[in-house]
Amino acid sequence: MIANERLVEIWNLNCRPHGHRSRTFVIAGDAYGQLLGRTTSKEIAEFNSWEDPAFDEALGLTRHLCPQTEKTGAPFQDVLGFVCDLSPGGRRYSFAGEIHCPECGTTEVEYGPDEPPEIRPMEVPQVSHRSWDNLTTSQKNQLLKEALIEKGWMEKS
Repeated sequence: MIANERLVEIWNLNCRPHGHRSRTFVIAGDAYGQLLGRTTSKEIAEFNSWEDPAFDEALGLTRHLCPQTEKTGAPFQDVLGFVCDLSPGGRRYSFAGEIHCPECGTTEVEYGPDEPPEIRPMEVPQVSHRSWDNLTTSQKNQLLKEALIEKGWMEKS
């Protein structure tokens, strides 16, 4: 997996239901177009929307399948992880901004930086798309349709 050095801000994470404590990362500074995906087990990877052609391809297909994508990017953010290969741990990345407790998986967490924020350089893996790249356009449409149904943006037909 290719990695790029990025400045990251370290955030503290507190699991409300169980009191688990952990840390997570966000890209520091001007990160527009650099999306940080997370798995439920603290793995992270970057999807650089400026440089990755899979981004525009998947966005176009998602807009065609789900017109709400024009008004809100939420459907696309919810399915973007389906365009990426699984993490080294075999999990799907989420780009919808969800942060999970790495102990129990809940999204009922409080998180934020220290004051002052702790920022440091870190090698951040880049997502890959080997599986996506091997699909036909029809198969890609089907994959995204199933993902939109799974995430509640489309009804099963």
